[in-house]
Amino acid sequence: MPVVSVPRDLLFETLGRSYSNEEFSQLCFDFGIELDEVTTESNLCRKRGVELADANDEVVCKIEVPANRCDLLCFEGISRALLMYLEKMGLPSYRLSDPMVEMHVNASVMEVRPHIVCAVLRNVRMTQRVYKSFIELQEKLHSSICRKRYFASIGTHDLDTLEGPFSYTAELPEEIRFVPLEKSEELDGHGVMELYRSHAQLKNYLYIIQDKPRYPVVRDRHKTVLSLPPIINGNHSRVTLNTKNILIEVTALDRLKADIVLDIMTTMFSQYCAVPYVVEPVRLVFDSPSSCSGRQVEVSPNWERREIRCRTSEICEMIGVSVSTERVVGCLSRMGLGPCSVSADEIAVGIPPTRPDVIHACDIVEDVAIAYGYNNVGLSVPSTATLGRQLPINELSDSLRRRLAELGYTEILSFVLCSARDQYDKLNQKEDGKTSVRLRNPVGNVQVVRSNLLPGLLNSLSFNKGAPLPVQVFEIGDVVFKNPDSDIGASNKRQLAAIYQNNKTAGFEQIHGLLDSIMLALDVAPKGWRVPKPSQLIYSIHQTEHATFFPRRCAKVQVNGRDVGIFGIIHPEVLENFRLQNPSSALLLDLDIFL
Repeated sequence: MPVVSVPRDLLFETLGRSYSNEEFSQLCFDFGIELDEVTTESNLCRKRGVELADANDEVVCKIEVPANRCDLLCFEGISRALLMYLEKMGLPSYRLSDPMVEMHVNASVMEVRPHIVCAVLRNVRMTQRVYKSFIELQEKLHSSICRKRYFASIGTHDLDTLEGPFSYTAELPEEIRFVPLEKSEELDGHGVMELYRSHAQLKNYLYIIQDKPRYPVVRDRHKTVLSLPPIINGNHSRVTLNTKNILIEVTALDRLKADIVLDIMTTMFSQYCAVPYVVEPVRLVFDSPSSCSGRQVEVSPNWERREIRCRTSEICEMIGVSVSTERVVGCLSRMGLGPCSVSADEIAVGIPPTRPDVIHACDIVEDVAIAYGYNNVGLSVPSTATLGRQLPINELSDSLRRRLAELGYTEILSFVLCSARDQYDKLNQKEDGKTSVRLRNPVGNVQVVRSNLLPGLLNSLSFNKGAPLPVQVFEIGDVVFKNPDSDIGASNKRQLAAIYQNNKTAGFEQIHGLLDSIMLALDVAPKGWRVPKPSQLIYSIHQTEHATFFPRRCAKVQVNGRDVGIFGIIHPEVLENFRLQNPSSALLLDLDIFL
């Protein structure tokens, strides 16, 4: 979860009293955040390996906040939320003034970065601390909801250095010339990419647009470049301590994330405007991609009143308390939700632009529970007819884990996602397209959900060649197969896999003995028993051929005539594919049938 550093003394001054570390930690815990550490700014810089000339011994509180609470990613959000929670501040009235600025959006951006939203903060009282918090919030948003600027990126500009109307277009890189932020030399789009290719931070964002034939760019009426999103702003309109009017633009691939980011930036810092909590929207004029003369106009941000309706009786039932509607409304106000309108047992809860995390009535219930206090909810025995217990498949798996450990096998855990090459090519098999579940947008060298535990074991042996022989390893876990009859198109199966490896013998008899021991533990009788128990499962083995195993050194396992597994000597080509030299034998066994 994100960790936000806030100046302790300023926070306590804002809250109206001083707290000991224990008292403040308890306050944070009650509110649903966590005090991670109390330290100094200079210590933080040393831990990060950063040397800052303005670093000092100011005491800061590192506070861990929930990942869904974007409004708590800065000092302003935390202090405001705690003031409302302590009932020392009422719910702010966030309002929009009349739009005075226009942003023209050209249809060319649709193929690059199609969305832009904007707003203006007027007459901001900018100080060094406010400026620092302003920059830090942008970075927190970039690394969290914006997913490292991929889905959205923020540009902030000194409006007084520019002249509208503004334009958002996609242009050829060589046509985009400007001086990047904190630089003195004018560069074109290609030059910017080359300049930041070795930059510690910005190099991580170049891939987002560098392969595009055109780059997105924001300009004013004199063609002055404001920003080359999502890479860098222009130096001409940089925000300084002398800035009074700030233009905020958010370009994005995802409009919802852009709206959320803009709402958080504006609501957090509108408290420093001459008229607090008043934001000036921007008129967005869109070129229609289907008609040269067609245009669409909207205003950003658009704070249409959003409401969620719920009943007091349902809230009380879910929390396990009995309180009045007025108490529920008071709890919601303490959590920054409202205004609320009450009709009989029903409450219409207004959701302010600071709380995009509230999307369902259950979110309302959670906030009421936090404000009421979980420790104030009485203890009671649940009125349920059942008792919690472990799933049968997990009980079976745990018992088998103990059994294999007693037999000298070491358990490993491998990743559920793996490469298609490991699952098929390295095992001398061909992908049929009907077995493994493939990822739509794979990242790195993982393309499928595993349908076989064997590659995980073989990879583990490959990375542990120095282990003393013989090596005996196993894994029990879920594999996934396509299943058109399932509502999600796939099904899980619990599988057991084991490998025996030695330098002189493949250990076929060892794996065979392991199978017999497992069946004995499961009370499954071998075929040919004279007096099997009534309805007892019977297993048998039959010679078979499989590309993963050595010819005529492979057998399939059947239980009551149903194929449930396979074991044998692993084919030398498979061992070579996994960079293994010692002969090995393996067992694969499906466990679901034994329940």
